[in-house]
Amino acid sequence: MLRFGAVQSFIFKIGFAAYLLAFWAQKLEQFHTSPDDIALSVMLVTIIVLLMCTQVYGAWAVWCLAAKVNKSIQSIRRPSTPPRSESSTSTFVEAQEKV
Repeated sequence: MLRFGAVQSFIFKIGFAAYLLAFWAQKLEQFHTSPDDIALSVMLVTIIVLLMCTQVYGAWAVWCLAAKVNKSIQSIRRPSTPPRSESSTSTFVEAQEKV
């Protein structure tokens, strides 16, 4: 489940970042009339890129955590039932014959 969560989170965050960049390109880029607007646009794109780098690293970390948990779960062995000794079986059979 953690792997699914890592992939799902990564896909949706990439999608939202692409949407934000497309929205910026269509709606906000045309208002570059002053240097302040250009500076804010550069800051917006820089922040989006840095946040996406953080999200990629986070998704990778969750993926690695999922792999580690799966490996730990597989390495845990459930205690098996102890093998029955022949003496206890033969005693049971002998008790059945006496009755």
